[in-house]
Amino acid sequence: MTAKKKIIKLDGEGIRLAQRYEMAWHKLFYACGRWKQATIIEEPHGRHANEFAKEVRRLAESEAEIEVSGKMY
Repeated sequence: MTAKKKIIKLDGEGIRLAQRYEMAWHKLFYACGRWKQATIIEEPHGRHANEFAKEVRRLAESEAEIEVSGKMY
């Protein structure tokens, strides 16, 4: 018999942080050149993707306001 999976529920702060990470990802991804976008998608564990993840983390965890164009949020 297998153990039941534990469902993790996010509180308000966790949801807010997840939304900030998503907004930061979209803002930075679409600001990159097409070649870098393609490289990040094709090699998600590569050097460019790792550098991109660091940039996203820095922006998401900073107190700076993140503006995303379009109707995402």
